[in-house]
Amino acid sequence: MSAVAVASASAAAPNFEGAAFPVGFTAESLLPLEPLLEGVIQNAKLNILCQMATSKGEVRTATTVGKIEVLYVGCKVDGGTQICTTAGQAPGMITTKLINGTTGFLTANLTVAGLLLKPEVGTVFAEFTCALPIGKVTVEGSVIGEALPFKLGQLSTMGELIFEPNATLTGPKWSHFEDPEGPLCELTIKQTQAGKAWLMDHELITFAQALELK
Repeated sequence: MSAVAVASASAAAPNFEGAAFPVGFTAESLLPLEPLLEGVIQNAKLNILCQMATSKGEVRTATTVGKIEVLYVGCKVDGGTQICTTAGQAPGMITTKLINGTTGFLTANLTVAGLLLKPEVGTVFAEFTCALPIGKVTVEGSVIGEALPFKLGQLSTMGELIFEPNATLTGPKWSHFEDPEGPLCELTIKQTQAGKAWLMDHELITFAQALELK
């Protein structure tokens, strides 16, 4: 059902405004930065490097997105030769489960906006198998990326979503919204054992209709 974005943003979360929902979008990695999933399992690194990521989805309401599918291509173990593939895909292709998300503030002064993304059903974000000795890998949980532009002052069909590590390169830059009662955001990577993971990627988004996040 279509709805028109409200005239002013809610104080609780950044709002998409200026278009009738849902608004479809596509996205792709902003090269030359290559998408990288970094993981640590029992103090051992397991990093998956891909050549490119493309995705599609929709802005459902002023504060939610959904029906997101991400396709990573050219994926292999970073520093190795083991190709990683989701079942049913061509070699080196990893697909996520359907993803949805919500907007939120990332700083106390409400000047930085983000999107928290998680699986629409269950907890599994993606599953794939890398050549031996790695084997099957499952990624579960949720991620937060910084959403740009924020409070641009005009409608636009272009946007960005940035996933970064923290200053010590030991986890994600953003693990929760500013709301202290909000959910903790974290990824888990599972092989024979489980460990933590974080995503590095910079996505350039094209919206089907011009809108503004404010």
